[in-house]
Amino acid sequence: MRKLPEEKNKEIGIEKLVLPLKKPYLEGKIFSEIRKPKKIVFCGMGGSGLGPKLFISLKNYFKIKEEIELIQDFENSKIDSRSLVVSVSYSGNTKETIFFTKKTYLEKIPLVIVSSNGFLLNFAKRNKINYFLLPKNCLPRQTIFYQFFILGEILEKAKVANFWQKIPKFDLKYNSILAKKIAKRISKKIVLIYSTKKNSHLSYDLKLRLEEDALTPAFEGVLPEATHNDLAALKFFSNQLFIVFLKSIDDFKKNKKIIKIIDENLKKWHFDFEVIFLKEKNPIKRYFSQIILNTLISLNLKRIKKIDQNFQIKFLSEFKKRI
Repeated sequence: MRKLPEEKNKEIGIEKLVLPLKKPYLEGKIFSEIRKPKKIVFCGMGGSGLGPKLFISLKNYFKIKEEIELIQDFENSKIDSRSLVVSVSYSGNTKETIFFTKKTYLEKIPLVIVSSNGFLLNFAKRNKINYFLLPKNCLPRQTIFYQFFILGEILEKAKVANFWQKIPKFDLKYNSILAKKIAKRISKKIVLIYSTKKNSHLSYDLKLRLEEDALTPAFEGVLPEATHNDLAALKFFSNQLFIVFLKSIDDFKKNKKIIKIIDENLKKWHFDFEVIFLKEKNPIKRYFSQIILNTLISLNLKRIKKIDQNFQIKFLSEFKKRI
């Protein structure tokens, strides 16, 4: 399997972020054949769930007929010997993922582990469970493209998708100037991110990056559902909020009209907002370009706010210990 040089700097720049697009990181160990499943279940929390969310959003693009589900809880999923479970945990020590992985293993359900270290990697090696490695010395969200290609490789081996045939040549375009402008406008506000259902994984990606990189409160809503509840309340909070709309080239015509009407109201209410137009026709290029833009926005905002990441790391570590 191919391997990239190990990253040494946690502050990964955009150049390193797009590196796996050119040479996917696919180191690991396959102990046994990955059989074709009836159902695929991904398990991944926070940044370790970004790759699965991205992959699920492209299910139709890869013509995957099998049911795919993402578990992000201690709740059980309906799985049996015909299922394939893929547990993704960057640290290898995520409590929810360990809980579900152990349950899967004890029930003798086909399992693949994706991790960089920790309990899960040792668990895989000790019990000869198929595993793939994520690069070390990163933050979980910085490995989203690595996760994506590894999941594709797994489903290719399981004969679920002709993954590599569907990957386009990458000439990604992203607007670094727009990212800086948005970051400046967000700096002292709460962020609301709206998208249609097909792009909800991108609004979640931006929300997670704003919260984890720049410690900025962010919330997401899905259109048209959001027009039936929270949008009516926005008028009274124009000074506190910054609103982002993710508008795609292939959004349903009615949803495009909804965004246009909301924009007109936000202008009347003197809101600061931005409509980001996802222009790429190929969904992989479109999604990857937006993820890079999301990353640029969050990293620029982090610099503007002079964030002390040690606070977040200490707080989360203490919280996870109590779990």
